[in-house]
Amino acid sequence: MKAKPFLCAILTTCILVGVVPFSAYAETQTRPLWEYDFSTEHNDITADGWSWEADSRILSLDGLSLSVPKGVNENSAAIRLPKDSVLYVERDSDIFVESYGCHAIYADGDLTIRGTEKLTLSTATSNADTIHVYRGDINVQEKVHIEAYPSGSALYVDEGRGVDGVVNITDNAKVEIYDPNDDNFRGRDLDTLVRILYRKPNNPSAAWINYDETYDNEEEKVVLTKKAEKETETEQSQKPDTKTPQKQKYALQIGDTAIYKNDKLVTHSDVAPYLSDKGYTMLPLRALLHTFAPDTKIDWDAKTKTATLYYDGNNAVITARKDTMLINGEPVKMTQPAQATDNRFFLSLRDFGKLMDISSHALEWNESNKQITLFYQK
Repeated sequence: MKAKPFLCAILTTCILVGVVPFSAYAETQTRPLWEYDFSTEHNDITADGWSWEADSRILSLDGLSLSVPKGVNENSAAIRLPKDSVLYVERDSDIFVESYGCHAIYADGDLTIRGTEKLTLSTATSNADTIHVYRGDINVQEKVHIEAYPSGSALYVDEGRGVDGVVNITDNAKVEIYDPNDDNFRGRDLDTLVRILYRKPNNPSAAWINYDETYDNEEEKVVLTKKAEKETETEQSQKPDTKTPQKQKYALQIGDTAIYKNDKLVTHSDVAPYLSDKGYTMLPLRALLHTFAPDTKIDWDAKTKTATLYYDGNNAVITARKDTMLINGEPVKMTQPAQATDNRFFLSLRDFGKLMDISSHALEWNESNKQITLFYQK
């Protein structure tokens, strides 16, 4: 008869223990992975692989390996930090997130990441970023090496403020961004790998981007490093007048969805160029046109297979299998009728040149590697 009261006493004790603030015994226990929230933590804490200094707001990673499984911390973060925090990487550490909408690292304001070792971050869903900061700057310093595998953005600032650098990479620090799907960013807009959103009255500024970006074709990664020093007045005077529009080089390859601008990968089309039965080079119109003129608007009439284009102050009407197109109301004879293949519209290389007013001398075809090169100047 006494067993029931005894069990109730045990249950009551467990409940009371459960409501004791975690910080009361954090120094002797490893914090559960869903409780790495330092945004309101006012006590110094040390655990296996990390330590938190509350007064200075420094989280040091010393070989931390953290995994967040599906269903844990959804729409939150693996590690959450207060504003004006420092994340110091003392030894190689990694954070792998499989949970929906869960960022690897989130900060409520300015975040500085520094150290001498590598921090590997990975997220699994498109609404999860490897580093996400709200109303603050991201500063990557010293020799820290961030290796990011973002399904969302690698670096994301929500409500950017100020007039100067919002994302800053300095010293010998670097950020290497890879496709988590090991697919060379196929179908992804590379401009979204680093995103800065703003709210009125602030306006985005080129000065917010304080780093240099390169694409490593061999290793299929985007690399962010310290911005190169400004050129001297003598060096600038030797350059051509920047007010004169410069020719841009675009390159595609048969069977490959990648589109390059000035030897830098800028996007992937959802379909690849191909050779028609008659040997004409057929280009994916929508993807290429948006690369040349980002503000392009395309109206598509599926019934008549007609595309009406509005780009750079021009307009054009092209209908599949017709040998004439209208450019600004004027009929233009086509080299090869446009083709609608797999619900995508293709235009021959020569006809795309006519559309964009590119002379035949500015179009190149390399037979050996099936590469198309176009030189375009607005």
